[in-house]
Order: sequence, then C-alpha cells, then structure tokens
Amino acid sequence: MLFIFLVFSSLLNIYSETTNTVPKENPKISIQKVEEAKKKAMLMLNQKLKNLDINKMYLGYKTEPIINPNLSYVADRLYGKKTAKNTLVIFSDFACGHCKIVSKDLMSRVDENKDDVNLKYVFFPLDNTCNKNLAGKLSDYSCPAFKLALCSEKVGKLKEAILYLYEKNPLNVKGKIFDQKSFISSMEKDLKVSGMQECLNSDWLKKKVEQENLIYKGLTIPGTPIVLLNGRKLNPIYKSKVLFKEFIRKVNLEKDSNRN
Repeated sequence: MLFIFLVFSSLLNIYSETTNTVPKENPKISIQKVEEAKKKAMLMLNQKLKNLDINKMYLGYKTEPIINPNLSYVADRLYGKKTAKNTLVIFSDFACGHCKIVSKDLMSRVDENKDDVNLKYVFFPLDNTCNKNLAGKLSDYSCPAFKLALCSEKVGKLKEAILYLYEKNPLNVKGKIFDQKSFISSMEKDLKVSGMQECLNSDWLKKKVEQENLIYKGLTIPGTPIVLLNGRKLNPIYKSKVLFKEFIRKVNLEKDSNRN
C-alpha cells in the first residue's frame, strides 16, 4: 500500500508541476509547451497505472480499518446521487493546495460513476481556533474559509462556495495577506450571496462549528486530504478514471456476493 501511494504521489507531483509552470516567454509558445508537458506527464501516469495490480490494491484497501465519523450532521452535504451504491468522504481544508486537486478528482469520478458512488464533504480546518481536535494552525485562512463554507451551505450555495474557496485561497499568491473583509465582499459579489459577515457573527454558526467538531471527535486525522470509501481509507486510485471504475466494480461485486 505504501509503495502504491508513493507511486501515485510522485506522479501527481510531476503532473502538478507541469500544469502550474508557465515559462516567461511568448504566451502562445508557453501555453503550447505546458500542454505538451501535461500530455507527457499523463502518458507517464497511464503507463505506471497499467503496471499496478488492481487486485493487490483492492486487498490492501480491505485491510484498512473501518473509520466511522459521525456524518449525521452532514447528511445532506452530498455531491452526486443519494441512491448511489457507495460513498466517498473527504476530510479537507481550504488552505490545503492538494485538497483542491483531490476535490476536483473526486467530483470527476462521481460524475463518471453516478449510480455507483457519491461524495460527502467533511470540512477539517487545520486550526485549533475552530477545530478543537488539533493543536496549532496551518494558516489564517483555514478557519474563515471553513466558516464561510458553512454559511454558504445555509443559503444553498455550498457547491459554488467549495470551488470558490479553493480557487481564491490567498496562499496561492506568494506574499499575499488574507484580508477577511475584502474577501467576504468579493465572495458575496461573485457568488451573488449576502449576509456572510452577519452569519460569521451569529449564534447559529457557533453551534454549527461545535457540531462539525463532533464529526471527527475521537478520530485520528494526521492531515488533509483524507479520503474514505465506505469507511475505509482509500489510496489515490481516484487519480485514474479507468482504475477507479474497475475498483468500484470490485467493490460492487463483493457487495452483491455478500447479499447472496
């Protein structure tokens, strides 16, 4: 399992570097070079994936202990069909750059396997001022973004807020300081919502943050992102459209055989 994880992680880093590096030259030439680098990275990734043993990966997954977060507070925080056969859960922090990538990957896998899998979000801010299960904090952005996501969920704008809060993470810009007031103003304008600052100061939000903390109380979450499939920790197989589909097929076959 460790070897497989390291293979995926190293390939992900290669791909991320090619997609985030734009040479300082003619823009048209730069874009062409980036696209060529992306294709080369994806070819490398696909070749490595072909050499991975799906059966061994599945057996490794089955050895993972069951983790049971209390998801009753996020029963409706769902991407995909409620009737899907399997559930992915992601523990994430909006200040975490890798979480942004993984979140997009998981949404894509759900879109491609609508009847087989859905996705639940558990916001896990790496800041002990709003996450009592931790000591210390990652950044000044973690808690405000977490709270803004909750306020957006209240007014029916959660999906839009998730994408927005990852994309507008001020840590993406070197040396940029998080200005909460101007950020909220821009967010309200861009997402066509209102009352975010009032929500941040509300008793409703205080209670909601306490409920969110109950989701992961007693769990060991070493960092973000953490992805679960039906309660078991899942390695980055969700990076591959083909392998993920085959993996879910195996999960469904075992479920069907157990019912029979």
